[in-house]
Amino acid sequence: MARVVVEVMPKAEILDPQGQAIVGALPRLGFAGVSDVRQGKRFELEVDGSVDDAQLREDRRGPAGQHGDRGLDREARRSMSARVGVITFPGTLDDVDAARAVTLAGGEAVSLWHGDADLKGVDAVIVPGGFSYGDYLRCGAIARFAPVMGKVVQAAQGGMPVLGICNGFQVLCEAGLLPGALTRNEGLHFICRDEWLKVEATSTAWTSRYESGAEILVPLKSGEGRYQASQNVLDELRG
Repeated sequence: MARVVVEVMPKAEILDPQGQAIVGALPRLGFAGVSDVRQGKRFELEVDGSVDDAQLREDRRGPAGQHGDRGLDREARRSMSARVGVITFPGTLDDVDAARAVTLAGGEAVSLWHGDADLKGVDAVIVPGGFSYGDYLRCGAIARFAPVMGKVVQAAQGGMPVLGICNGFQVLCEAGLLPGALTRNEGLHFICRDEWLKVEATSTAWTSRYESGAEILVPLKSGEGRYQASQNVLDELRG
């Protein structure tokens, strides 16, 4: 029986929210000279028989020609290095979850503050859920005027992928990036349930790694989730 320890350590700048919190706490603990913090995983394996150095080198390298990428296609490799900005507004609840999702998908989560007109050179932007500015006036109606949203609108018009989740979707509608509007639910009740969605198109940046026709389960929760638009817009979206 042989014991093998494998440590996977990404680049220093790839940290999930917990790693970022540790980096922020180090100076307060008196470690002012820290120049490199890495976050990874440690795997301890017990295998039958013995393991020599040649086998370990082959395992790290992967099959010939793949250089350890385990056969990922070009699009997947490109997405693994993407820097994805996650915006935080006053009242945002799900920015940490969105950042964790980016990290789990192989990207680098970059925190974006609502008051800064700076996207920090990211490749894509997520506007996460919550209750930006307490949902006063209308959901997303105040957040649309945040300095960061001006840059998001410009970037989106230039082709940058932007994903709005829950309240983030409402913000994007209020900002004019999407046609139509979101109004109060029928019956005026807050709705919270799981919803099955079918992937109809895999040509977008956010669906390219799904299979066409795949069904995914997502949580639906909103008080203003009834989408309204002209018939022409609805026909265009369905098309």
